Amino acid sequence: MPEFHPTFIPRRQRLREVRDCLSSAQVPPRRFFALYLGLVTVIDLVSVGVQLLGGDTPLLEDLPSLFAVVLSNLLVQLLLVGTLLYGLAVWRGQRAEYATLGDGFSFAGRCIAVLLLQHLIVGSGLTLMVLPGIYFFYVYRFALFELCEDPGIGPVEAMRRARIHAYGYKRQLFAMDLRFLPWILLSRLPAIYQDLVYLLPAYARTYGLNWTLSLPAIPLSPLGQTAVFDLFHLAVALLYLPAFTVAQASYYDTARETNPIPQPPRLPEE
Repeated sequence: MPEFHPTFIPRRQRLREVRDCLSSAQVPPRRFFALYLGLVTVIDLVSVGVQLLGGDTPLLEDLPSLFAVVLSNLLVQLLLVGTLLYGLAVWRGQRAEYATLGDGFSFAGRCIAVLLLQHLIVGSGLTLMVLPGIYFFYVYRFALFELCEDPGIGPVEAMRRARIHAYGYKRQLFAMDLRFLPWILLSRLPAIYQDLVYLLPAYARTYGLNWTLSLPAIPLSPLGQTAVFDLFHLAVALLYLPAFTVAQASYYDTARETNPIPQPPRLPEE
């Protein structure tokens, strides 16, 4: 049996090390993540525009809108993989160009398969009870990092390695996330407001409930609201996302060093 030796990572010291890495990055982090968030904004606006063309047709019956929603989500997730590759490079003192943002497309199939597995497992846990879903989220937190480290492995192997590397680090990852949680919630504040005003009442009507919130609606078109909300998210995310991404990469590297992946035994040569 392999021996794992997870180590305690002092968060304040680690965040100072992350800031030092970001300050010495050859490609400026703010510019790199501004490019990422700008592309995400454009993708979101195009997706919303296509959906508006469908009018009041239900999403599942409007094939162009459904295609736009699925495609936009896949594109955003693949761009996210590019930010993870950038985070690993910055933490390791390596150079990562702006083109790194698109490197996830070179192993897109494996990334999509891993994301589907993650959503299936975490979603099942959340459906049963909230706590199992949160637990599984941290068990497989490093799955995309595993593909970034070795794009040649399959999605099941990436999940297996993620589970091994997360051993002894799940609580530390949770504590690190809490450190960034106020920034994450602030960046999502317009989306949360939109859900409270529009989405939750729509769900309530679906189940025959007469539930509304007396919150003022924003006097903008749906496309205008999306643009304002996305720009707000971009501005806030630039304040924390570079450090958050590199911090995740640093935890992954530490876990990879202390929790080695067991190698299959070699057959004796004849």
